[in-house]
Amino acid sequence: MPTDVSYDVRELLTRVADGDEAAFQSLFERYRSPFFGVCMKLSGAREVAEEVVQETFIRIWEKRQHLRDLEKAQAYLYRMFRNVLFEYFRHMAAERKAMGAILDHYDTGTDEGVSEKLRLEARLALLQESLRHLTPQQANVFRLIRLEGLSRNEAADRLGISPHTVRNLLAEATRVLRTKSGRLELAILFFLSMAES
Repeated sequence: MPTDVSYDVRELLTRVADGDEAAFQSLFERYRSPFFGVCMKLSGAREVAEEVVQETFIRIWEKRQHLRDLEKAQAYLYRMFRNVLFEYFRHMAAERKAMGAILDHYDTGTDEGVSEKLRLEARLALLQESLRHLTPQQANVFRLIRLEGLSRNEAADRLGISPHTVRNLLAEATRVLRTKSGRLELAILFFLSMAES
């Protein structure tokens, strides 16, 4: 058995490239903890760390044909993890900025404006919490279409999936949100149902 760690990783990645699920499981077990630890330090949230690690390994599996004969196998894995992590933080920053702009719009400086701002903030927090019930792919589709305003075709292009899959994921996301989020106001439910019309 080779003692050189980089050689072991290259060999493991070659097996993963061939579709070897046992090798993929070994790769996951080897890198899950370091990836998880870094993400926990940066985010402080277990859910975030789990989601980022899961998405990293989903992408590694989806791009497994590129794993064969990598010069710097371990660097490739860490770069993949870093990219997923940065995407997550960029997305969260954009989401917070969008929510802040909406809240600023409703802040008129009067008691009525503050009250409306608090109600809107509560609605947005409730919607954000409800998104946690979705799978990562459903949440990605929902955010791209409902929060960023992309069309189904644009979302499909960005995610590398078919528009038909986007439609199905959006419909399923809407169903899950309706089921799990009984406290959502009718206006928000109407907003969600726009995807089906």
